[in-house]
Amino acid sequence: MGSLLQWNWLPRIGAVTVKDFFFLWLAGIFYPIGLVPWDRLKLEGNRVAGDWRKNKDKEKNPVLLIHGYFHNGSAYLLLKHRLEKAGWRHVYSINLSSKKTIEQSAERLAEDVDKILHQTGAHRVDVIAHSMGGLVARYYVQFLEGYKKVERCITLACPNQGTELYLFAVTPCGRQLNPRGQFITKINQDNLDKLRYIYTASVWSAYDLMILPSEYARWPQDTADIAIDSVGHWGLLYSSEVFEALQRLLGEKSKLPALRVVRPNVA
Repeated sequence: MGSLLQWNWLPRIGAVTVKDFFFLWLAGIFYPIGLVPWDRLKLEGNRVAGDWRKNKDKEKNPVLLIHGYFHNGSAYLLLKHRLEKAGWRHVYSINLSSKKTIEQSAERLAEDVDKILHQTGAHRVDVIAHSMGGLVARYYVQFLEGYKKVERCITLACPNQGTELYLFAVTPCGRQLNPRGQFITKINQDNLDKLRYIYTASVWSAYDLMILPSEYARWPQDTADIAIDSVGHWGLLYSSEVFEALQRLLGEKSKLPALRVVRPNVA
């Protein structure tokens, strides 16, 4: 907490916080759009909008976007548009219930991944997961054999090592974010060998006020690691800088050495 009191740090965190409140307000405006299950209808329908097997650019896997705590697929309206404009033909987002445990949401994720692979003919998907959605993705990969079906798992502002704000959680999945709790301990100690089959990455903000301390957004094990100092927890969803990083990460081949760590200057 000492660094929080350094005067050259305060103007930056103040500016980032103001922007993040704007992005949180924007997320609230978009939220009703996410209540319409467009991707659910597409997944459950018989007709597929395009076929991965006919895609000339086959290195682009289907991308599955997973939202965070008390949010829905509307979190990714801008990112989804950007990905599709950049050439990703199959981009999906799903709605998960914040009333369920992370394990239950991971089981739902497993079902949707299977549907995407079946409909598109792809061999693997790439996952981008924001906030608690990253833990859903990690549980799927590490404990539900998702490592066989996921090529890249990228977390955005994910409490990979928990957050002290779990004290204010009102649902079981929120309380699972206890940094010293059973779930966080399990996911960071068990079945880590499964991660060697996929490419993993963490994009996080040193000014994230939802993950305390903000460094808990980093994976505890070796992985690609990119810190952003221009936006906070919510801003990562809308940042053009983050989108550029995601494009690069989605182009990485699985099991390449970790990318160079980029850190904001907060000293």
